[in-house]
Amino acid sequence: MSKKVEMTKVFKTDSDTLFDLWTKPEHLQKWHRPHDTLFSTPDAEVDLRLGGKLKIVMDGPDGRHIVAAEFTEIDRPKKLALNWRWEGSEEVTKVTISMRPVADGTELTLIHEHPDDSKMADSHKEGWEGCFAVLESIINKEGQPYGKIHTTL
Repeated sequence: MSKKVEMTKVFKTDSDTLFDLWTKPEHLQKWHRPHDTLFSTPDAEVDLRLGGKLKIVMDGPDGRHIVAAEFTEIDRPKKLALNWRWEGSEEVTKVTISMRPVADGTELTLIHEHPDDSKMADSHKEGWEGCFAVLESIINKEGQPYGKIHTTL
């Protein structure tokens, strides 16, 4: 048995664009942080292949946080799965991101699985809620869905 954070949200863009927002470093730097103004994402690296690495550096009021993940499944534009680990922690968790087209855009479901003894599930829930809010604001920036601007955020 494991602890699980599960979130579903519809984003007003197509699944290819949403997939790119999760897998291109320049896009991750624009949105992958739990708060739009209290945190920044100065660096992100993506090696998008099975066994490839994802690294995201976030700076916040309590210091620097670095996630190092490894892609375990890639099915563009439907699904990503990663083994997720914070620098300085031995705990490896599993993140699965599923995307499917719906009438209003793309429904994204994120599942973040933790070991039973994990103390990080609540923190991850709060962090992902913040990330989703920043991602939504980027997609809807200036009232123009990101899906219309494929090359820049």
